[in-house]
Amino acid sequence: MFAKVVKNLHIYKKYAIFACFILLFFITMKKFCLAISLLVLSIGCAYAQKSTNLFVFGDDVVANGQVADSTIVGWGHFLSNSFASQVNVQLIAHQGASTRTLMIKGDWQAALSQLKKGDVALIQLGFNDANQKDTAAYSSVEAYENNLMLMIQNLQKQKVTPILCTPVAQHYFVDSTLVLRYGAYPEAVRRVAKRMEVALVEVENLTVEWLNSLGAEPANDYYSFAPEENHSFRLNEKGAQHVAKLVAEQIAKQQLKPLYKFVK
Repeated sequence: MFAKVVKNLHIYKKYAIFACFILLFFITMKKFCLAISLLVLSIGCAYAQKSTNLFVFGDDVVANGQVADSTIVGWGHFLSNSFASQVNVQLIAHQGASTRTLMIKGDWQAALSQLKKGDVALIQLGFNDANQKDTAAYSSVEAYENNLMLMIQNLQKQKVTPILCTPVAQHYFVDSTLVLRYGAYPEAVRRVAKRMEVALVEVENLTVEWLNSLGAEPANDYYSFAPEENHSFRLNEKGAQHVAKLVAEQIAKQQLKPLYKFVK
């Protein structure tokens, strides 16, 4: 019996070595899978914790305000509702703002001091730039265009991503036909976006399409009117929520980095 065991010892040795290799393989694979799991988890946590600051620069249509008995609700106040918590929306908008007032009153310089690399700046200005009756805010089309380009240059110098927006269409129907009220200013925004190679959200075209689909009377439900007014540029809460949603949807559709991943 002993002689038989000795005779087959080399066979048992081969099985033992094979068994050791199998055991070592499973131990190695277990450690490998654990390492991969930990790596994926750490990447996921890092991604989940990363946040982006979105600064929204705007005028009366972007900010909340009051004119006579008419309450203005800015779409900027609802933009955060369309993003996950990783996007921190910060509103730098007020009534009467224009590219000119931002520059000469120091608001733009103050804002630049808050911006840092990786932030995003969304700009919708033009309503007051186009208002010749407001001499403090008015800018010619050429000046408006130059101001926008300077703003973009400032942002790009600080590694901030600029996004331009054309203005929200006004509720201005004449004989059931929507009349555009911003003249050459929206086209100036488009030229700047193309020249400076920055992203553009076509808010004017989107809201024109939306208003035409509604018609004059149904569109009243989305705008705020001063007494005895038939026309308005002022959004109410319902209108502001809708425009904010349109903007976010365009950011997602165009896959504008780094925001589009966080659109709800």
